[in-house]
Amino acid sequence: MTTAVARFAGLLELVSFVAHHAFFSGDVPTLEAMSLVSKTFYAAATPYVYREVRIGQPETMLVFWPLMKNRKILRMKRGLNANINHVKEVVLYHNLGLPGLSGEEQHELLHQLLSQMPRLEHFEHIGRLLTPDLFRTLGRSCPRLTSLALSMGADGRNFYNLYIRRRPLAPWTRIMHPKLELGCLSGLRELTLACIPIDDYDWWLPQLVQLLKNSPRLTKLALGFYPVRPGDEEDDAAMHAHYYALDRLCDLYGRTGASPLRLSSLHLLGGTYPFSVNSLKKLADLTHLHDVYISILGAIESPDTVALIAFAPPHAPNLRFFAVDLYIEAVHQHLCTTSESDPSFVRNLGIFAQRMYIEEPPLYTTSLLQPSPDHPSLPLQLKMLNLELSQNDGTGRKDELQCSLEAEQALEDLVSTNPDSLEGLDVSMPYRSIFDPDGFYDPNRPEADMEPSVRLLEPVLRRLPNLTQLSVRSVPCDEATAERLALAGSCLRYIGLASQYKLDHFWRVWRRDDGGIRLEQIQHRDAACVDLWRYSHLS
Repeated sequence: MTTAVARFAGLLELVSFVAHHAFFSGDVPTLEAMSLVSKTFYAAATPYVYREVRIGQPETMLVFWPLMKNRKILRMKRGLNANINHVKEVVLYHNLGLPGLSGEEQHELLHQLLSQMPRLEHFEHIGRLLTPDLFRTLGRSCPRLTSLALSMGADGRNFYNLYIRRRPLAPWTRIMHPKLELGCLSGLRELTLACIPIDDYDWWLPQLVQLLKNSPRLTKLALGFYPVRPGDEEDDAAMHAHYYALDRLCDLYGRTGASPLRLSSLHLLGGTYPFSVNSLKKLADLTHLHDVYISILGAIESPDTVALIAFAPPHAPNLRFFAVDLYIEAVHQHLCTTSESDPSFVRNLGIFAQRMYIEEPPLYTTSLLQPSPDHPSLPLQLKMLNLELSQNDGTGRKDELQCSLEAEQALEDLVSTNPDSLEGLDVSMPYRSIFDPDGFYDPNRPEADMEPSVRLLEPVLRRLPNLTQLSVRSVPCDEATAERLALAGSCLRYIGLASQYKLDHFWRVWRRDDGGIRLEQIQHRDAACVDLWRYSHLS
């Protein structure tokens, strides 16, 4: 009889397999124990102990994560850790948390760290700590780098002030950023440039073009330009240049003669839009697109001028996920028009969209489930959908009873329209205020008031026989709730719950022959592999 050990060439291979499983399941205690057993175990566990490093968190020193966390700190003065060459993933924060070192000493330390990471594959930077010298060190010392993520600009609050409320940015947000020579990197497969300040377009755009040209196998691109505006409100030229920055980038890339990138994922962040299909096709072969996300779409005065047609069947026939952060009339019209021209395309599509707060009345994705004389294709049959059924509509005029009735009707429309086609559902349930009728905070209200949402969902899940992936917000975030939902949905395999907004608990559902179930809680790393949680911008 073949045993599990006999499948491995030796003890080292077996221990490496166990360490691999422990790392990807988030089992830190197992990795800790393995590294202390013997030299063989230490050699097998070390590559996973040091696989992922986070440098500089707000409340900690320079640490390793997850195994090192707050307990095992890199010894800066006694020399760098000898095992740092095993690092494959790095997240670099703006604040290193090293008050005893000057700025030059901190940068020198980072130079030493990056120069000893030849196996580095993924590098992510949040903040403004990355200097041109550090970036060149990254390019020289990390030949295996295939994934780069940079976020150097304003946060969402600044975007809201800049685009929605039309307020100038505060002086401390308009910091001149160092100009990184992006063209020194090559061979990337995944690239995220979020909030990149391009006030000097003539310098930044050629750098982006060179980086893209050096990465012909790029499959995932997330791009967000961030204009560093002057203090006055009259600089419309800067905003115009920002809106059309993507078209300029595409045209410049096309002039190099490089072949369009075969992107499977395209995320346009921070008010970055395509206005020309022809320009976009110079940058990307749209036939390979699998998922698209567009943010801040409602910020411009004429969102209907955005070339959403680029993501319709004639140009992107293999698109399976379409997400926007603001569900506005232009998006609604695009989906309706697309469904009329090609109903089968929409049936294979997952749609994720948040409602638009500044429109009156606000639009919801529930409108896709209701008949309309203006759009004979409605209601739509979809593969995946997110529904916003929460109480807040941006006006403050809805009472709890009205919101509950509307939620019940929306769920009824869902099951009557998509009983067999729906495979994934992301829903934010109605919730009551955390304040009692007298206006005082009551910590016991939230959990007690979430129970009706669970009861409302259970009969709906019984009528969706092919639903396999579910995310629910504003419900009790515990295993008992997940078990109730899993028993109600006969085919559910993945359940994500959140008591407020962001999903933070995930379960895999295992079903037994006797009809019973077993829930296995999974980590965020594994949850990111589930389509519903990977593509929903609300997750």
